[in-house]
Amino acid sequence: MMLALELTGIIAFAIVGAMAGIRKKMDLFGVIVIAGTNAMGGGIIRDVILGVVPPVAFKYPIYLIVSTVVALVVFIPVIRKRIHTDQWIITLMDSVGLGAFAIVGTRAGASTGNSFLMVFLGTITCVGGGVLKDLFCGDIPQIFVKHFYAMPAIIGSALYVLLMPIGDTAAAVTGAAVIVALRELAARYRWNVPRA
Repeated sequence: MMLALELTGIIAFAIVGAMAGIRKKMDLFGVIVIAGTNAMGGGIIRDVILGVVPPVAFKYPIYLIVSTVVALVVFIPVIRKRIHTDQWIITLMDSVGLGAFAIVGTRAGASTGNSFLMVFLGTITCVGGGVLKDLFCGDIPQIFVKHFYAMPAIIGSALYVLLMPIGDTAAAVTGAAVIVALRELAARYRWNVPRA
């Protein structure tokens, strides 16, 4: 199940990353790099924190292959035009990636038995790649300025930790569903964290 979640997150975030690179008028190589950064960056940060060296993304080429294929498909003019026209696709992919990676990251810390660390790892797994993508694109990271973004990840990761005793699958599905729902509602109704 976790591999399916990881690949779902990779595909979703690679689409978002590829479109960010295209909007910045990057060449094909740049689009592939930004897609891979968005898709795998958070997991790499998580693995470094956990002392998993080299990080999983470098051990198994499937992650890089999937993100590269997604970037190549998104780069096709008719596909990127469709995605650009239907912005809801980007929002939905972002929400799905957020939910999938939050649960994968939270579960990665389960062996530590530290609930705080588990929630932190879930959050950094799903927002870390986006922060790197934004920095590479010369933007202020979205989690600091745009909508209610990191909070759904924190809430869903904490919910997963709380529900783990009833069963891993039920906890994972519930946590991911709450994250996706909160992120979609935040995008639709323009929810924001208060700012100065």
